[in-house]
Amino acid sequence: MDEARPGTLDVIIITNGPGEVAGWVSPVCLSLAKTGEPIRVSVFLVPCPFATGREADVLTSLPGVSKVYRPAESLLFAIWGRRPEGFSPGEYGVVLHLGGDFWYSARIAQKLGFPALAYSDRSATWISRFSAFAVEDSRVRDKLISKGVPAGKVRVVGNLMIDGIMAAGQGAVPVEGTIPIQGPGPVEEASPRVLLGLNPDARCVLLLPGSRGRIATHFIPFLLDAAQVMAAVDKGIQFVLALSPFIPRETVESILEDMAAERNIKLVGPGERFLAMRACDLAISLPGSVTAELAFLGVPMIVTVPLRHWEVVPLPGALGLLGMIPGIGRLARYWGIRRATRKISYLALPNKRARRYIVPEMVGRVGARDVAIAALELLESPARREAMSRELRQAMGEPGAAGKLVEMVMSVAGRQGSPGNPPGNHCVAGGGGGGG
Repeated sequence: MDEARPGTLDVIIITNGPGEVAGWVSPVCLSLAKTGEPIRVSVFLVPCPFATGREADVLTSLPGVSKVYRPAESLLFAIWGRRPEGFSPGEYGVVLHLGGDFWYSARIAQKLGFPALAYSDRSATWISRFSAFAVEDSRVRDKLISKGVPAGKVRVVGNLMIDGIMAAGQGAVPVEGTIPIQGPGPVEEASPRVLLGLNPDARCVLLLPGSRGRIATHFIPFLLDAAQVMAAVDKGIQFVLALSPFIPRETVESILEDMAAERNIKLVGPGERFLAMRACDLAISLPGSVTAELAFLGVPMIVTVPLRHWEVVPLPGALGLLGMIPGIGRLARYWGIRRATRKISYLALPNKRARRYIVPEMVGRVGARDVAIAALELLESPARREAMSRELRQAMGEPGAAGKLVEMVMSVAGRQGSPGNPPGNHCVAGGGGGGG
């Protein structure tokens, strides 16, 4: 851990999976870096059934992140107080919960003697251990207040994931219109399709295999089968398969090696994902944070969970842990998935936010042909796609949550004055759960 100069504020971020890292931690780190305060960021990854194993690699590339600690180190620290090697926080600090079980944040804050602040898009536990809560909307605020959290400790900041999309490079890819290309001469404009080497006049479908390598190895063949069905109906359709930053390119290249040319699949890496989203008329995706990215850009989509390989589907909480145990794990996972598919109302994040089906969800005994037919029907209806695009953008809200959350961090730390002021006694931010 880097040596901090006097007066440095330690921000200890607790997080877990790929969606939280990309959608929540990334924009917060960017906003912290813009404060002008002497801040040192340490990130503790906690156990998560949705983790990819590449979260630490992504986190170390974020601005201001001094050190990343693995789940095993976080667990030992939370339970026994055993500090990871090299972890030596200063006198002043804040624990910021950005994903995972709230217990980890509460325990680590207790071990350090730091105040704790949490961001939540659903609810919270261990509420008495937190100085303040930043929440996505008034629905979450009301839920926390009903659980006994004083209204003055809750502030609506908005949808942090929108800021995550901006932080991931969306600022360089406008939501609409052409994209400026800076060359040796005058600035020129080009469409996303031209920049990707696609036919600007042919329809294009984006294939998104998720952020977990084990699932992607099963879902990519499913997507390719769907693409083959669609291409048999319309040979002019172009297909783009975009990789998550959490999936190594080599994981999928072997699958595509003999299929990409035959099925007209263009593979793009993480740096071109947003460009690919802008380029396509329609996306086919698993659930996850990528559905929020697509929604923010107004990209029509079909969200599907084909359960023919249910044994690789991750589950949250105790069921996720049980599912990892040899023997009983397989039965626990099967039961958990059946229960989840009956209980969960919405899988796509824009559907969850709108509390209705803006985009279709196809779950269970779904074949590639079923998804292909649904996609073809949507491609044949420009009016339906245009309406879907408009509703998706409306559902996701506006950016700005990261800046408001950082204001709360500084308030809880007692740094409400100008940059460089010494910390005072921590206080709760942002009165009465005001608007986002």
